Amino acid sequence: TERRYAASPYGGRSLAPSISNLSPLTVNAGVGDEVTITGAGFGAAPGDVFFDNPDDGPGGAFVAVGDEDILAWSDTEITVRVISNAGGGRVLVRNASGQQATSSQQLRIRYAVTNLTLTSGAIITPLLIDDAADGNGGYAFAVGNTAANGGVSLAGNPAALAALNRAVSTWQTEGDFSIYLEGTTNLQTPSRDDDVNIVAFGSNVYDFDTELGNGTVGIAFSYYNACGSSEFEVSGADVLFRRNGDPNGRGGSVNYNFGPGDGSGTDFESVALHEFGHVHQLKHVADPAEVMSYRITNGTTQRSLSTDTRAGADFVAQASLAYDPPIINCGGDFNQERGYQTFSMVNGGILPVVWLSFSAISREKEVELHWRTSQEENNAGYLVERSVDGFSFETIAEVAPDVNQGGRGNYQLNDQQPLPGTSYYRIAQDDFSGARTFTEIRRVVRAQGASVRVFPNPVVNVLHVVAAAPFAGDIRIFDALGREVLAVRRPEARQARIDVSALASGRYVLRTESGESLTFVR
Repeated sequence: TERRYAASPYGGRSLAPSISNLSPLTVNAGVGDEVTITGAGFGAAPGDVFFDNPDDGPGGAFVAVGDEDILAWSDTEITVRVISNAGGGRVLVRNASGQQATSSQQLRIRYAVTNLTLTSGAIITPLLIDDAADGNGGYAFAVGNTAANGGVSLAGNPAALAALNRAVSTWQTEGDFSIYLEGTTNLQTPSRDDDVNIVAFGSNVYDFDTELGNGTVGIAFSYYNACGSSEFEVSGADVLFRRNGDPNGRGGSVNYNFGPGDGSGTDFESVALHEFGHVHQLKHVADPAEVMSYRITNGTTQRSLSTDTRAGADFVAQASLAYDPPIINCGGDFNQERGYQTFSMVNGGILPVVWLSFSAISREKEVELHWRTSQEENNAGYLVERSVDGFSFETIAEVAPDVNQGGRGNYQLNDQQPLPGTSYYRIAQDDFSGARTFTEIRRVVRAQGASVRVFPNPVVNVLHVVAAAPFAGDIRIFDALGREVLAVRRPEARQARIDVSALASGRYVLRTESGESLTFVR
């Protein structure tokens, strides 16, 4: 079913709700921080909350908060968890009647940490390890050294290799999970199965225009292995950069400045620093002055890590060091998820369309896909693509361009037969010359019958427990020796907030009267 909007994807009706205050105004994303939204007209029944999308900078699109992240809702006050995909900026509330309000205040997100949502419903922070268990305490990357398949040797380009080494040195911190360069490789394709962390330029085997669209200059892949019931380790990573120039003639050109001085092109050291931030499990932030901003402008540099970025990396490192065992790869052929992070370039040439936003929202029986574009020229139409692993996509629908909107497009398509569990969506756009561009990838997690969820995991102070139905009795927490260390007597409704700050660091088991048993790490 195809449905187009003439204006906002959220409708154009008058706004009944109002937002008077956000508290606190400075938070971190993906680590369990909460924001309280005060106002009026929210309604008694829960609606929706949206944060600014960091993948298009301040303003622009919003990202929806999942039901499990809305911790309290009344007509005058909402408490919501700051999700991993939240960007700094305004907050939007939409009540159950579809009326909405946007805050005048703006949040500041210091840093954002990657979260994984497991099929059990648990929301966790992936943990860093010593990937080779060799005592180096981090991740060794082999540098690409081949020109096969139209590729470019990174190791054979002294200026590029020097810039890469400067970026790696910036990330190396005593006591942290470092990255380092070790040897070279002829591998050109990102893969979790080759046991090599590659850092290389793209090639005809992995062409950025074909795979990602012509506005992306770098991409980081993180690979995760399950270890136990609720821990995921970062078992490896790959980092690729767009080739210099326009080798395939499709318009996705980049002109790198390899430094060390300033230049007019795209600063390679800044791009490398950003991508290795994703390897450290940091996500995008909206602030364009931060190295984890989703884009870099030609002629600018972002070659240092701010105090906030360092704090985000330290959060992941400390959670990983508290993990037992902290530096041994659990290994094995376990359930796997692949995480994608991309870094886009502005001033990158003429595009057949300009992507303004793309969202994928899971509803009760379907997944709603919305995308907005501008400057549609030479546009042949769109393909809606879905994937079970985020790597291999299939087309599930075709959408014709809207020629009546003066070069702007506002589209919606509902996937009425969504996949259970985790799936991935993207929109492909074809122009009449045969070139293709893509939106960024959006992940959607649909329930598979899990009745109880806990987050964040690992937890620092407050553990949130959300059930599909009201709790049947007490919630009990046991330590690794099976001793009961904490109990919550008959929590109300289907949500509980448990203060675990007094518990020692370690692994715990949460059990409910109805028989659910979940593991979490303090």
